[in-house]
Amino acid sequence: MAGDWTFAEFKALLKMELGEVDIYDSHSVMGDLPGEWINTAYMTLTTRDMFWGKRMALYFPELMTSDATQSTIDGRNYISTPSDCLHLEGLWDTTNDTQLKGISWKKYRTYSGRTDTDSEGEPTEYVRRGSRIYLYRQPDDTYAMTIYYRKRVNRLDGDSYDTTEIGEEWDEPILRLAVVQSLIRLKRYDEVKIHKEEFHELVEGLASIYNNEKKDWDNRILPSITGLNTSDYS
Repeated sequence: MAGDWTFAEFKALLKMELGEVDIYDSHSVMGDLPGEWINTAYMTLTTRDMFWGKRMALYFPELMTSDATQSTIDGRNYISTPSDCLHLEGLWDTTNDTQLKGISWKKYRTYSGRTDTDSEGEPTEYVRRGSRIYLYRQPDDTYAMTIYYRKRVNRLDGDSYDTTEIGEEWDEPILRLAVVQSLIRLKRYDEVKIHKEEFHELVEGLASIYNNEKKDWDNRILPSITGLNTSDYS
């Protein structure tokens, strides 16, 4: 699944929203201003959950992914964080079919013998620190790992990434956010409020749509009304 509007279409629409002023086409330092502003809005939408005082729990299923290419190395207490990782969702030891427990960096530092070969074993806990995912215990063998994580989007470039990596339902909110951010940069504050309201209305209508998937999470067993003997309750 991907967006519908191309990078060129996004830029043309943004320019139209700003009044078709040629000065917005380029900048001596930033270059393609409409392109930069569209990418900023795209990145903002997919990495934040607070927009001008309103918190919105945005969920993009297209950005939930995994990396099953990494394995531990005997005696090395970390594996690499995927380069496009925004935040981790979990770590699975596929060799032993077990889930590792996420811990804080503070707790990890309390463990003695973290790099002591006499303390090696199957890893049971992990913590991300920069470009590494540190493991405890230090691996004593090769264990295949699956890293579940939320990835960062790639910048639109009109070539390899000509449309967004999220659904086309988000095209309009990205444009609206780009308009708001651009108007603020241009100090056209009298126009900002109406576009903010339009942006919030669009996003609020989309933010909870994936909650429908949670309906299948409720595993409670409820009795069928047709199977009840109503005389027992009279």
